Amino acid sequence: MKLDLPTMKWRALTLLAFVYFQVTLAEEPRLVITPAQPEYTAAVGNPLAFTCKAEVPDPTLITDLKWISPEGLEIGVGDRIFTEDATEDDGDNGDTPRRQLFFSSVQESDSGNYTCRATYTSSQTLSASVKLSTRVPIKWIDVPAEQHATLGEEYKVRCIVNANPAPQVRWLKDGVAISKKTFESQYLPQSDGILIRNVSREDAGIFTCRASVELTGDLSEKKITLKIIVPPKFKNVIEDIESLEDMSARLDCEAEGEPTPTYELFDAKGEPIIGRPGFVINPNTGILVIEEVKRENAGEYKCRALNDGGTIEAVRRLRVITKPTIVSFINATGVENKNITIECIARGDPLPEIVFIKVGSDNTYKTGVNTLDPRVSVEASNDGSGIGGEPDSAVAKLSISSATRSDDGLYKCYAKNSEGTAERTGHITVEFPPKFENTTKKEMWTWSQRPVNLTCRVSSIPNATIYWWSSHYETDIEENDPRIYINSDGESTLLVTPEDDSFYGEYRCLAKNKHGKVKHSIVLKRAHVPQPPTRVIFQTLETVTALTITFEIIGPQDNGGIKLISYAVQFRKQNEEWTDEKPSIEWTIGSPYILKNLESKTDYSFRFSARNSVGISTYGEETYIMAERAAPEKPKIIATPTGDLVHSQYSEKYNLTWTIMPDNGVPINKFQIVYFQDRNSTVGSNWTEAEPSIRKDVGPKNVSFEIKNLKPDTFYKVEIRAHNAIGFSEPTGIIVKTAKGSIETTEQQSMDYFNWSDIGIWEGVIITVAVVFAVAVFAIFVDVILCLTLRTGLFARCYYGAETTPNQTEETETPPMRMSTLQYESEQRETTAMVNGST
Repeated sequence: MKLDLPTMKWRALTLLAFVYFQVTLAEEPRLVITPAQPEYTAAVGNPLAFTCKAEVPDPTLITDLKWISPEGLEIGVGDRIFTEDATEDDGDNGDTPRRQLFFSSVQESDSGNYTCRATYTSSQTLSASVKLSTRVPIKWIDVPAEQHATLGEEYKVRCIVNANPAPQVRWLKDGVAISKKTFESQYLPQSDGILIRNVSREDAGIFTCRASVELTGDLSEKKITLKIIVPPKFKNVIEDIESLEDMSARLDCEAEGEPTPTYELFDAKGEPIIGRPGFVINPNTGILVIEEVKRENAGEYKCRALNDGGTIEAVRRLRVITKPTIVSFINATGVENKNITIECIARGDPLPEIVFIKVGSDNTYKTGVNTLDPRVSVEASNDGSGIGGEPDSAVAKLSISSATRSDDGLYKCYAKNSEGTAERTGHITVEFPPKFENTTKKEMWTWSQRPVNLTCRVSSIPNATIYWWSSHYETDIEENDPRIYINSDGESTLLVTPEDDSFYGEYRCLAKNKHGKVKHSIVLKRAHVPQPPTRVIFQTLETVTALTITFEIIGPQDNGGIKLISYAVQFRKQNEEWTDEKPSIEWTIGSPYILKNLESKTDYSFRFSARNSVGISTYGEETYIMAERAAPEKPKIIATPTGDLVHSQYSEKYNLTWTIMPDNGVPINKFQIVYFQDRNSTVGSNWTEAEPSIRKDVGPKNVSFEIKNLKPDTFYKVEIRAHNAIGFSEPTGIIVKTAKGSIETTEQQSMDYFNWSDIGIWEGVIITVAVVFAVAVFAIFVDVILCLTLRTGLFARCYYGAETTPNQTEETETPPMRMSTLQYESEQRETTAMVNGST
């Protein structure tokens, strides 16, 4: 760069002046204050430090280095403002004296000139000063972060800020600066905030109070969340409520507002309800629930809802509705054929209606004369006992004229009003004189000094006193006699042990109470063994058998006074004698009287006896000849015919079932079933075999057999007969017609019945050729599969020739060996067999 001459002269002069002043200053001793400012401004509340050091030729000649306050006082050691010595390495001059002035926290009162003084060479005074000015930074005095304004009222968003110099304040709403136009219409800025003239819901949001100081450049802001307070208002119209006694009641006091209102509830006496047992208050909704309403809970309740916007009150009245209760239902007692009255008292609001019902019947008795039974009437009234808020009592009286014993029993008193029902059970007792209604026996039997109980069952209200009289004693037997036992049901039992004949005879039972007396006679008789059966009728089972016989026994004319226990029979062959060792067979009365395992075609003599608890009768004799052993009885087929036919539900089979009949002395060893197709297929015509009949034998215990491979829609004759060692029984037969069946079933059955003997010569040749052709095609298919998978077979030999086998790798140099013909054929057969097996 090329410079002109004037410019070069000016720069040279400037450089010479700078060198001059540096040399001059370096030579003159002085004090230097850092920070090197003639006036320093510090923020109130911040710490501050000034350093004063001597710049002299010989630092060792500096003495009495100190700081002087604006008031002219030396500053020494203190709490907030104090001084300390410090040194630093000053190069060739050695240590340079330094003294530091500290402010731990600058205050506004600290403003002024602070001077640093020192003595140099004992005669020269050095000094330097710095002017300290203070500034107050932005300080937020009263700026609540969340404020609440009441809807429809005037509210000032508070923001008090302080600074020195004084700050400027600007307002923003939801991040947007509030314009002058907005100030004029809605908001009014003030020194301590911004005034909202008429608070609306739209005023809710974030207000920003921004403070700035132009001279210092300080800037700070606070965000204020303004929430709108909505005074409480009841959601529903406060109305009186009704509740059933002993049920829960709900008083709805819910209000809306912002913030959510809180609630206070008071009873009719003005006492707070909260915390009272049985009363539950929802603090969020103000709903009061009385868990179990009592009559004393009736009255007024005050509900108070309050929030920051105000307080509202409402009064609700609770009416307790009383369900009916039975106050009194007392049992009643009367006498047969006299009048009886029972009374029921009930209470409720509204006053209940009372009806009576006799337990065990459908009769309901209401006020007035009842048409179902004119003897019964109900009278209702009000006793007027409702004092002090209590409801009146309803009184009903049930009256029965000319009461009978059927009127005795339990009665229910039902009290009913619009709110519910109540019931209680009472009892009407109808007293009557004794009656032997349940004592029907007029004679009793015993024998051989066996004790016997004579019992009288007496009915009476109240319980009767019972006496016994006997012809043996010819006097009354006292009630406390140990032979007499009386239970709680009024049943009296006399224990009699007949020691001799004088104990047999009449015994009287006498019962009496305050309403009358009655007697009953029982004759005690001696029991004896029965007579033999009057008659025995020989019967058979369903058919005559050779080994079994059934009897019908007609009882004896005299059973000995007591019931029979059993019948017994003894039997012998005609050529045998009766002996005491002959075994007897005994049957209980009413059981089947059957003898089994007798010998066929044999004459037997039978004698019968009857037994009761006293003993066994004499025997009565009968004679009977058993039938000869024979072939079995013919089986009974179980089927449901339609006309002359039994229709099978299947087209190709029929399930034959039968019942086994008697074997006539020789066990059945088999059943034989014979069936064949009818050629005529005409019911009622002569049956001829269209095909040879088929015979099937089944075991002796079988009772069913499934006949298979039948033709659809075809008639079959089916017979069955039983067989034992003697021979076959008579056959039992039915005609069966099979169902028509489907086309597929018919074709399948046609194949099943295909007769190869009907095929001609040419048809046989054609079939043979077809079979050979199919076998050849299959062999070719297998050989191709072997060629493609295992490289073996005829096609493989023709195609691959001497190529490497699949098991040889490309690196093998030895030429493959050809298989011998035998080895190849052997492997070919094994492979073919394997493929055929898998196929």
